[in-house]
Amino acid sequence: MSKIIELKNLSFSYSDEKNIFSHIDTSVSKWDFIGIFWENWSGKTTLVKLILWLLKPDNWEINWYDENGKKTKKNNFNIEYISQKAQMIDGLVPITVKELIKMWNKPKWWFINHFKETCSYETIEKALKHVNMEDFINTPFSNLSGWQKQRVLIAKSLISNPDIIIMDEATAWIDLVAQKHFYDLLAHLNEIHNITIILISHDTKFIGEKIKRLWYIWKNNCEECSNDKIHLLNIKMMFKNQKVEFFN
Repeated sequence: MSKIIELKNLSFSYSDEKNIFSHIDTSVSKWDFIGIFWENWSGKTTLVKLILWLLKPDNWEINWYDENGKKTKKNNFNIEYISQKAQMIDGLVPITVKELIKMWNKPKWWFINHFKETCSYETIEKALKHVNMEDFINTPFSNLSGWQKQRVLIAKSLISNPDIIIMDEATAWIDLVAQKHFYDLLAHLNEIHNITIILISHDTKFIGEKIKRLWYIWKNNCEECSNDKIHLLNIKMMFKNQKVEFFN
């Protein structure tokens, strides 16, 4: 597949602190399904913020490419970012599922044939139906389970016809049974509807069955740790069917 994002010699540090990343060279291809994985302190979210240009790298080498392989602007891509905090809408806020989705009003998406100027009830209902949540359209968002909330947030993102969906710790609020269904849903969006997915996660149980590539972020600043090589070898064995890239 053709690459759409290219990271070249990417380095970043906060203030005068030691580099969080050093000399990252990689790319994101069209229709990729990438898992960004491991310890909470390792900088997974920071890397995503750099890709989205929410943070400025010390060495600015992030390029975007169109389907013809020519450099283009990030704004030419429709990117949806779902934060792990998006589920934490205060229960005191009386907002229904329909109202939450209607807050995001980009009108075209891949399973509506005709352009619509407004996010109509029918549009919202179709989005929810795609994630099997149409029966909850008038339910208060705060009343839903973690898995139900996640599906609503995915439906919300689909309305804008995304090229890329980026999700941050998406399984943090759902149980093990729901996690498997969650990854099945993402794989369906990736394989059937050709949406590029970048997923930040610390989960190893189900993520390896669905992702195509793994970006493993680790810290080797503990030079006396003799088991680093064994640890990284175990990761390669765990994700033996995926392309594994190590960043530090």
